[in-house]
Parts: sequence; structure tokens; C-alpha cells
Amino acid sequence: MTTLFPDGFAPGDRLVITWEKGSIPQPTPSPTPTPTPTPPPPPIAVINHPGDAETRSAISDILFVGTGRDHEGGTLTGSALVWTSSLDGQFGTGGSVTAHLSPGNSVVTLTATDTNGNTGSTSISLTITP
Repeated sequence: MTTLFPDGFAPGDRLVITWEKGSIPQPTPSPTPTPTPTPPPPPIAVINHPGDAETRSAISDILFVGTGRDHEGGTLTGSALVWTSSLDGQFGTGGSVTAHLSPGNSVVTLTATDTNGNTGSTSISLTITP
């Protein structure tokens, strides 16, 4: 048996509390905050060919070569790599595409998309002569 003397009692007042071992209420710990997960970085797209600021003919095939890499899943291929031109729109998918582009100054973009829908892209400028 344990006797407690709480604050606020006058001299001579006494309050007796009795409990059995193990029956003392324990304080409830504060919940640990759940950390906010950091989103993964976007995929990386790289255009290997042609080089930026090159001039090409509209009547010739142009070979476009690029790669995509996802930080979680590795190399991206096929439809996960999309090629677009500012003048012609989408002109192919995959790591290697051969295409003719319309004459003019064109920005060619390779966009890599991972399985979660995250995208990363890179662009080059080409001058396409008639």
C-alpha cells in the first residue's frame, strides 16, 4: 500500500490511495509522426544522336538515338521513350527511330516515362533544310 499527499490539502488532511502492483495506469506515448516519403527523382532521357544545333535535309532519313533510365527500374525501352518535334508532333517511340522532319527550325524532344507515370525529357534544336 502507498500513501500520497497531493498538493492543495491543508495540514492534517490526508488522502490514501491503494493499488496493486501493475495496476497503475501508464501514460500513453505520443504517436510518432510518420515521415513524408520523398518522391523518386524523374527518369533521365538522353539524346545521343543527332547532336544539338545540327543541320539536316528534309529529304534524308534522320536517325535519332536516345536512352532513358528510371532510378527505380533501370533502363526504359519501347513506348516508354517518345520522340516529338515542335514542327511535326510525335514521330516515333523507342531508343532508335528513323524519321523525316519538316523544313524549318525544329526542337526535338525525347521524353522518358517510368511505370509510375513520372516523366523526364531532354531536347535538341535542329535546322531542317528543304
